[in-house]
Amino acid sequence: MNAKHLLRFMKKKLKTYGSDVVDTTNGKARTLLNVFEDMGVSWKDMSIDRLQVWADKSCLHRFDRFNNKYSPLGMNDLRTIFLKTDNPMGGRYLAELTRELIDDLEDSKYQHVEWRLSIYGRKRNEWDILSNWVLGADGKGLGGNKELLSPNLRWMIQIPRLFGLYKSTGQLNNFGEMLENIFAPMFEATINPEAHPQKAKFLANISGFDTVDDESKSQSPIDRTFSSKARTPGEWDLVDNPSYKYYSYFIQTNIRLLNNLRQLKGLNTFAYRPHAGEAGEVHHLDTAFLLADGINHGLNLRKAPSLQYLFYLAQIGLAMSPCSNNQLFLAYEKSPFPVYFARGLNVSLSTDDPLMFHQTREPLMEEYSIAKQLWHFTAVDLCEMARNSVLQSGFPDETKAAWLGCSNFAEDNVPSLSNVPALRVRFRRQVLSEELLMLSGKVSNSEDVGGICSVLLMSPTSRRKRLEGDALEDAFMPSGTTSMTLPRVAALPGEATYGDAFKGKGIKPVPLLEPLTTDKITQLLRGVARFAPEQPSLSMASPGQVADGSVVTWGDADHGGNSSAVAPLLAEGVVQVCGNGEAFAAIKADGSVVTWGDADHGVVQVCGTSFAFTAIKANSSVVTWGGAYSGSNYSAIAPLLTEGVDQVSGTIGAFAAIKADGSVVTWGRANSGGNSSAVAALLTEGVVQVCGNECSFAAIKADGSVVTWCDACSGGNSSAVAPLLTEGVVQVCGNGTAYAAIKADGSVVTWGDADHGGDSSAVAPLLTEGVIQVCGTTKAFVAKADGSVVTWGRANSGGNSSAVAALLTEGVDQVSGTIGAFAAIKADGSVVTWGDADHGGNSSAIAPLLTEVQVC
Repeated sequence: MNAKHLLRFMKKKLKTYGSDVVDTTNGKARTLLNVFEDMGVSWKDMSIDRLQVWADKSCLHRFDRFNNKYSPLGMNDLRTIFLKTDNPMGGRYLAELTRELIDDLEDSKYQHVEWRLSIYGRKRNEWDILSNWVLGADGKGLGGNKELLSPNLRWMIQIPRLFGLYKSTGQLNNFGEMLENIFAPMFEATINPEAHPQKAKFLANISGFDTVDDESKSQSPIDRTFSSKARTPGEWDLVDNPSYKYYSYFIQTNIRLLNNLRQLKGLNTFAYRPHAGEAGEVHHLDTAFLLADGINHGLNLRKAPSLQYLFYLAQIGLAMSPCSNNQLFLAYEKSPFPVYFARGLNVSLSTDDPLMFHQTREPLMEEYSIAKQLWHFTAVDLCEMARNSVLQSGFPDETKAAWLGCSNFAEDNVPSLSNVPALRVRFRRQVLSEELLMLSGKVSNSEDVGGICSVLLMSPTSRRKRLEGDALEDAFMPSGTTSMTLPRVAALPGEATYGDAFKGKGIKPVPLLEPLTTDKITQLLRGVARFAPEQPSLSMASPGQVADGSVVTWGDADHGGNSSAVAPLLAEGVVQVCGNGEAFAAIKADGSVVTWGDADHGVVQVCGTSFAFTAIKANSSVVTWGGAYSGSNYSAIAPLLTEGVDQVSGTIGAFAAIKADGSVVTWGRANSGGNSSAVAALLTEGVVQVCGNECSFAAIKADGSVVTWCDACSGGNSSAVAPLLTEGVVQVCGNGTAYAAIKADGSVVTWGDADHGGDSSAVAPLLTEGVIQVCGTTKAFVAKADGSVVTWGRANSGGNSSAVAALLTEGVDQVSGTIGAFAAIKADGSVVTWGDADHGGNSSAIAPLLTEVQVC
């Protein structure tokens, strides 16, 4: 279900069934219309944006904000009414929504799902309520015994890890009681189905169990142990939440015992497929490896190669949801999915909360389409992922056999039904077999593919170097070894086909346990050096880099031979020099760049987003490189960037360029500021400065007014302070999601995310005059006036300077910020730091060295 579907359903109910009694709190009946009237909302006021169920940038690493998205219009009452199974209406609205979705599935024929329902373990009758809801019994759900069952659907039960909350609110006495509430009803229905017909029927349509919660809340390192309190579930009467391992062990143990019982009675059994490795501690994955049949997400396997290898060897299924991860924990471009797939892990694409993360009625098609386009997957790749999803699913074996065309579907493959070529399946099986044989110490009688396997597991750049040129044969093959011809291989996603390069190369991997001696390193480096092509000398001038980090130039002055204009900058600290034939660029140790030579061939400014760069050349044209989605592709507005560009600023995924005529050109991700069409009329002239934070821009015009655009939550909408931004603004500073503007009278105006500095009301009296500098971390601001310092925003990111307040009342010359901390240089040369210690907020370890610091 997507946001548009929910919006249409809610508006229909409000218009047509406003008299439905939806709430009986405190014995008072409230109709649906009453609820909306109390909120001051009519059906005409409702829109997708106002529904606020889409996950956006504000949810990144903020699971609490994501959970709030389950409440339409930000109202918990609406969540209970429309999205809960247990409410005064018996969950009728959610049942009707579910029935509509099931009808869509059955119409499409070829889509099958495993939707999740929650059992919390707070009460013993939760299974009765949920079973009646699914089966339409006892006035629950659709009523009239109208079932929410389908051949296209299997239900999964998710168990939130919220014992600590239930204990603290007096709903449970101990953890054993929670386990009993979850599993005892299932054992009873399995042993005596006649006495519990609704539960028995519902259990027959359940495929497995999941456990969910915010994994980043792990109490490391205590949580790494099985139970830091060494208590049995019945003895766990603490408010502390048990560890992930503790939950998983007792959930899986009960499932295993239940499965043994159900198998003896000829009933269906359940898989354990928890959320694991989405965030938090890596040790959740070792628990999942030991206990789970499959997992959801598994992002953190990228941090643990040994665990990743074990998951590969055991072929434990990973159902991954890159669109969900992109909004909550890991940018799509950084997803390990294509790497896992290339290495042969059992991965599939899955949706996760389509209401929050997807836009269309085909959320799974969105996952496949985006993955195909971004990672260049072939049709064979997509079919292999689909086959993996069938193997991972909890549908009955006879159903899987019908889909895949054979009873031994886990091993055999019928290409006419799976659309996966026999060669691909044979290759995967052979590589896995080689690994298992190698681990067992046995000699394989099959073709030796060890060399090819080592190459396939390399990065594209390393693989290219390994496969091209005879130079590397000396480095990687023992003397006297003859070359062997390896079979042709298909390219991995996003690469050209290198099959021909394998022929006759005789690649042999360096043994893992071989000592990497100095001689060996030298040998490898020589091999790589011989591989690099020689570059002709194109320049009419030459630079020489001296051992002390300075640069000496000579030759044609017009082409870089005369560096006198930048000589002071080249006196020390240079670590690399590069020439393009007409000009030179030097990189210094502090990361700065110095350029000289022919102005038409030099670079005067470089600006970056998260994944792309833009450089302004001396002829005022622009060059970009890096991720196309993050701003390196400016083809749509290329004619506007061939001349006259004076300045470029960036957000995390877009650029804004100020031209000589005072107009602004934007490109890159639309939701990061790349689309300024909403304020285009205001950006045609007079712009003198553009500042960007994570997802929005703010432009100062010559008349002192400010124009903002893009993400409203990050400051792209300044309407709340618009009267204060019509004149007199001289400087704008952005942190991650908010802005602070200094006006000519020395006052400060703030807007954007209130928690991150967009609301400065707490220090407003101190910001009315005299401010001459504003600096930000990602979540806080600091303002300097008359040598004193004022801070606001997120306390642990520098917004609270009370611990060093006495040192910041006078004498401060300059303030700088990292992503989570501030440092102030005082007139006497001392330095005061505060904020997140991991980001520089605690300088006590080097305090003796910070006594004579100069402002630079």
